[in-house]
Amino acid sequence: MWQWVNYTVTMVPKGGVPPPPGNNMVELVGTNTLKDCDPNPARNAVYTGVSGVNGIVADCGMTYAPDYGTLGALVVTGGGHADYGGNEVYVFPFDTMTWVRLTEPSTAIQPLVFNTPGTNVPIGCDLVHGEHSDGTPLSNHNYSSLQAIPGGNKGLLLSYTKNNICWTGQESSPWSHVCDLETGVWSRYSVNAAPHRWDNIAADATCYDASRGRVWGVNRGGSGIISYLDLASKTHSAALGYAVNGGYLATCARTPVNDLMLLCSAIYSETVGAPTQLYAVDLKSPGSGIKYLALFGDVLPSVRYCPVGFDWDTANNVGWIYFGNWTWGETDGINDTTHVYRVTPPISGSWITGTWSISKVALPSALPDCVNGPYSRWRYCSKISKFALVSKAGNKVALWTPPSGSGGDTIAPAKPIVALNAIIAWSVPMYNVLLHGTAGPESDIAKVRIYKNGVLASEQAVAPLATFNFTMMSAGAETLSIGHSFVDGAGNESAQLVQTVVVPAAPDLTAPGAPKTPMTLVSVVWVP
Repeated sequence: MWQWVNYTVTMVPKGGVPPPPGNNMVELVGTNTLKDCDPNPARNAVYTGVSGVNGIVADCGMTYAPDYGTLGALVVTGGGHADYGGNEVYVFPFDTMTWVRLTEPSTAIQPLVFNTPGTNVPIGCDLVHGEHSDGTPLSNHNYSSLQAIPGGNKGLLLSYTKNNICWTGQESSPWSHVCDLETGVWSRYSVNAAPHRWDNIAADATCYDASRGRVWGVNRGGSGIISYLDLASKTHSAALGYAVNGGYLATCARTPVNDLMLLCSAIYSETVGAPTQLYAVDLKSPGSGIKYLALFGDVLPSVRYCPVGFDWDTANNVGWIYFGNWTWGETDGINDTTHVYRVTPPISGSWITGTWSISKVALPSALPDCVNGPYSRWRYCSKISKFALVSKAGNKVALWTPPSGSGGDTIAPAKPIVALNAIIAWSVPMYNVLLHGTAGPESDIAKVRIYKNGVLASEQAVAPLATFNFTMMSAGAETLSIGHSFVDGAGNESAQLVQTVVVPAAPDLTAPGAPKTPMTLVSVVWVP
């Protein structure tokens, strides 16, 4: 007799990992580190610089190439200034979980010698196009500007522009290059220069727009430019200029559902920490300008510089920010490796006037520190449904699984930021204390809870942005501690916003007693 048994089978490519359920999980993975692939461990090559291969993450980013193998791969290259002069490319395929040095440092790299003492023009290179004599690009601080674009069998690594080129002081080049991720061959890609300011920064950050076949680029604010590279014509064009003092060392991402380019950056300050802000450009009409977004919920940290990690979870249409730590000599740096911040678009109304929700989420364990910020080395990897962090050349790859999907929602709504309106009215024999408020904007808010002196007094169903009322009784002459919180459909409760409500003493409604002493008759005489 046959006995049927149901089995669940998960197909996993050899050496790879399946996308697990979302459960806010941190993992350190891989059979080696990027530093294990160092082409010059002795650090005696002409391209070594002051940091060796460690400098490949100095003010540099990373991209995710979804077409590399079955599960995609992380791709890293970088250096710049005097940190590192090698221009080799490293890949971390999720099929094998092993770092590989895809290319070798160019043999055309020259020693740290300048044409004329005191100048910033190194010998043996084409500084205009940012190339060595063999046509490979000069090592540079790419910040968050690397992108993977379609091409070949495994995709192309796009070096959008060159910032703080190696062996120079502050030189940059606004020309684009690509490396074929199958053959490892570099070539100049763009037919013209990007219209960015050409001093020390050509482009801080980029995002790939598959629907238009473009890569959008942005450089720091004050006199910023937003441009795009059309992949069909390989032509750079300016989209708009903007004067807001934002976009400094920004990271950016495209939101496919909303069709926006979001920038995460601090308002630039040379001396003090400044609030981290989100800006947006409507890619349907980029000439309309860059907009500050209204934020609700948890407050993003203030930093002096803001090379934060920011990317978009396309499966759930939310963004995730990771600050890590920034300790480049600043006294007002940041050090937070135990939290991430969820960015949720408005649930109704215009994205310009709507409210974007910020929720601070505690990680189950700390992510590795980054020393000088994560930049775009914090990437969403669509084929494994995880975020990847490459913190240092000598650290393992860190993977973080967002708390979403089949693992269930474990993220609480943002803490309320607007206190309840309290109306106190006497109604014999007690005071009525009427509390009135409005639910938060997050789409999964389902309930509001109201606490009196720390004890739950009411739980009501409420829709996002809907108003609610609750009335409690008081005999008067007391100070109440009133807290309220929001609860989502999965039962996650936000922190309480606690306020004080002072109820006056009960009014005296008792009339005086009747007089007890008879009135004395007084005579009144008219005197003409």
